[in-house]
Amino acid sequence: MTKEEMIKLAAAVRPSAKQLRYQEYGTMGFIHFNLNTFTGRQWGTGVEDLSIFNPKSVNVDQWMEAFVAAGVKSVIMVCKHHDGFRLWPSSYHPRNISKTPYKEGKGDLVKEVSEAAQRHGLRFCVYYSPWDKQEPYGTSAYNDLMVDELTELLTNYGAVDVVWFDGAGISTKVSGVEMDFDWDRIHATIHKLQPSAVISGVGPDVRWVGNEAGRGRTTEWCVQGVVYDTKDFPGAHAGVPTMAPELGDISQLMTLKGIDDMTGDTSKLRQLTWMPARGGLPVHTKWFWNPLEKVRSLNYLAESFFSTIGCNSGVILNMSPDTTGLVPEEDMAVMKAFGDWRRELTGHNYALGARAETTPTGEGGYNVSYMFDDDIRTGWVAPEGIETAEIVINLYGEQTFDAVYLQEMVADFGQRIEAFAVDAMVDGRWRELVKNTTVGFRRIQRVKSTTTDKIRIRILSSRLSPSLATVKLLKVPELIEPNIINQKKDLSRDNWKTDAAIKDGDLNTCWKGELKDGKPAYIDIDLGEETTLSVFTYIPPQGSPEEPGRVERFEVYVGNDPENINFKVGEGKNGNVDNNPVPQSVTLHKLAKGRYLRYVMLSATRGQNVVRIAEIKIEP
Repeated sequence: MTKEEMIKLAAAVRPSAKQLRYQEYGTMGFIHFNLNTFTGRQWGTGVEDLSIFNPKSVNVDQWMEAFVAAGVKSVIMVCKHHDGFRLWPSSYHPRNISKTPYKEGKGDLVKEVSEAAQRHGLRFCVYYSPWDKQEPYGTSAYNDLMVDELTELLTNYGAVDVVWFDGAGISTKVSGVEMDFDWDRIHATIHKLQPSAVISGVGPDVRWVGNEAGRGRTTEWCVQGVVYDTKDFPGAHAGVPTMAPELGDISQLMTLKGIDDMTGDTSKLRQLTWMPARGGLPVHTKWFWNPLEKVRSLNYLAESFFSTIGCNSGVILNMSPDTTGLVPEEDMAVMKAFGDWRRELTGHNYALGARAETTPTGEGGYNVSYMFDDDIRTGWVAPEGIETAEIVINLYGEQTFDAVYLQEMVADFGQRIEAFAVDAMVDGRWRELVKNTTVGFRRIQRVKSTTTDKIRIRILSSRLSPSLATVKLLKVPELIEPNIINQKKDLSRDNWKTDAAIKDGDLNTCWKGELKDGKPAYIDIDLGEETTLSVFTYIPPQGSPEEPGRVERFEVYVGNDPENINFKVGEGKNGNVDNNPVPQSVTLHKLAKGRYLRYVMLSATRGQNVVRIAEIKIEP
C-alpha cells in the first residue's frame, strides 16, 4: 500500500455510535471496594477470610453524590477483582458476598450501586477481572464460568453502559497460569445481552493509555492498526503497544503487515479500527482505600484533565470507600472541588457570537458558523483535496481567554488533523499562541492569557480534508485547594546522610541497587538523631511500566548503631507498582525509634535483578 492509499484509508475510519457516546463523557467514575479495603492490599491473595467484609455504614447514595459533584456521567463498579471475590450473590461461584456477614448474607452491592446510579441520573457499568485466583481459572471451564457470571451481571442489573475487562494477570508472566480465553464467545455474550455496551480493556472499543497516573499523550490518534483475528481485537492481544509514546501516525501504520503472498499466512494481518484511549486516576493515589494513602490535590486532578481529556483521551476517576462503607471526607472535598473547577472552566465560551472566515467550505451543508453551536455533528470541513487551511475568527468584541477548545467532526470525517496552530491579533500583528499536533474528539489547549478581538486557526497538515466541529475560548479558573483534613507532615530530610538521589525531590534521579545471588539490596539513612517514626514511604521510579527496578517485597529496620540496624519495624509487598508508580507507604511498628533506618529490598517486579528508588519519605 502506498502512503497516499494508507492516508485515505486511515481518514475513512469512524467511531461507532457507542464509542462516540463514550468519548463524550471524558471522565467516568470507578468504584473499588472489596476485601482489599479491609486488608490494605491492592491485589488480594484470594485466600482472605470472607468474614472481614462487614462494612457497617455503606451509603451508595453518598458514593453517587461524590461522582455527581465531580461531573461524572457514568460509573463503573468493580464487581470482581483478581482475588475472585464477587460483590453479588453469584449462582456459579461460592466466593461471593452472600458468604459474608454483610447484611447477614443477603447483600448485593452490584444491585445497590446500579439502583443508586439510576436514582442519581448516572449510567451503570461493570468491571469483571478476567484473571481470577480461584478455580477453575486456567481451564476451559473458566470460560463457561465467565459467560455464566457475565450473563447474570448483564441480565439482572438493568442497562449496562460499559463492560470493563482488566488486562492484568491474563498473561503467564503475572498470573503464572496459562489461560486460553474464549473471547469470541465472551464478547458475543455481551453483544447479545447489552448490544449498546462499550467493551473496554480486553475488548474492541477502548484501549488503555499506558499508565494509571492520569496522564495521556500529547499526540493521540484514535485510529489504530490492530491484529485481525477471531478474538475481536482483545486489548493487548491486538498488537497495539500501549506504552509507546506515540501511536497511530502514518509512518507506523505503513509498517503493518498483511497477507503473506507466498504462504497465505494471515497471522500478522492487521486492519485499521477506531480505538480511543483512556487512562486511570485514583483520587486516593491507589485504587483500594488504605489509611496511609493521601488524597490527590486539586492541582493534580486539573493537570490530569488537560493531559487526558484535553489530549483526545478519557480518564477514569476512581473513588474508594473506606472500611465503614463511606467515601472519606477529604475525597469528597477534592471531588467536589474538581467538579466545581471543571464546571467553571467550561461554563462560558468566549467565542460565542463570533463570525468566521475561511477557505472554501466543502459541499453538503457544512459552514464555519456551525463551529460555535457546541455540536460535534455540525461544523466546517475543507473541500476535497485541501489539506491545510486558515480560519480567521472575529470575536464579539475584545475577549480574554487562556485556553482553546477544539473538536474535529469525527462522526462524519474521522480524525484527520496532524498539526495545528492558534494565533491572536495583538497590536495589529498576528502572535502565535500555540502550535501542536492532533485534535481528534477533543483538544483543550492552555495558552498564555490573551485579550484580543480576532484569532486565527491554522491547520498545518491533515489526512485529506480537515474538519472542525467546535471552537471554544475558555478561562482556566484559579485552583483553590479544599481544606483537606488529617494530612501529616513528612520528616525533614535536610540533615539526612544518605544517597542524595533519594531526598533531592527529583523523581527523575534514582538510587540504584542490585540483587545478586539471591541476596537483597539495601540502603541506609542516618536521620541525624534518634527519632520516633510512624510511616515509611517509598516512591518508585516513574515512566513506562517496562522500565526496570521497581521494588516489590521489602523490609524496614531501625537502630541506634550504624553497624547493628536490626530491629524490624515494617515489611510488605508493593502491588501493581509498575502500572501505578505512586508512593508506597507502610505503617511502622509502634516501637519504631532510632537514629538509623535501613530499607531492605528483597525483590523487584517481574523478577528483575535491579532495584531503584526515586525518593524516600518518612512521617514522624
